[in-house]
Amino acid sequence: MQKLVDYKQLEDTFAVIDLLASEYGWTIETIQNLTLPEISGLIRCIMIRKGVKAEELPPPTNKQTTVTDLVKLAKKFGATKEQLDKLKNGQKVNL
Repeated sequence: MQKLVDYKQLEDTFAVIDLLASEYGWTIETIQNLTLPEISGLIRCIMIRKGVKAEELPPPTNKQTTVTDLVKLAKKFGATKEQLDKLKNGQKVNL
């Protein structure tokens, strides 16, 4: 049985899901299918619409997310060996 991850480790993830769900009325499943660039772009748009000036936001990153980055993140969220193998092979994984 996979060990449950403590809430504090996922607090940022829950905050993003809550923001997008409340803003757009989307389900958790819909949000989980978004890419990281889509999520960060939407969050920037929400913040600007709510009055944050663009110059006050951190600059968008041009860094490409690598497979290594994804594997590290998946390990942080308690991914199984099978899930990590799928990530390394470019397959979709739900954590």
